Amino acid sequence: MRQQRKSFPLALLMLDLFGSALVALGIVEWVINPGMLVPENLRFAFYPQVLIAVGIAMTLPLVTFLISQAKNRLSQSNNS
Repeated sequence: MRQQRKSFPLALLMLDLFGSALVALGIVEWVINPGMLVPENLRFAFYPQVLIAVGIAMTLPLVTFLISQAKNRLSQSNNS
């Protein structure tokens, strides 16, 4: 019997995309050209590192969801 494919929630995908954008913005601001994209009145101490950390934290829910789905699928295939 063929199992139905379950797609991941759209909210997790949007959170992951926004987190990836924050990571990219943080890397650009930290490494390539500091102060290039973020206006001066929004900058604070260590803001590129904070953008990277928050972005990584925002990508983790999708990663953990995908890992749990893979573990569930593996355990179901082992049980049958």
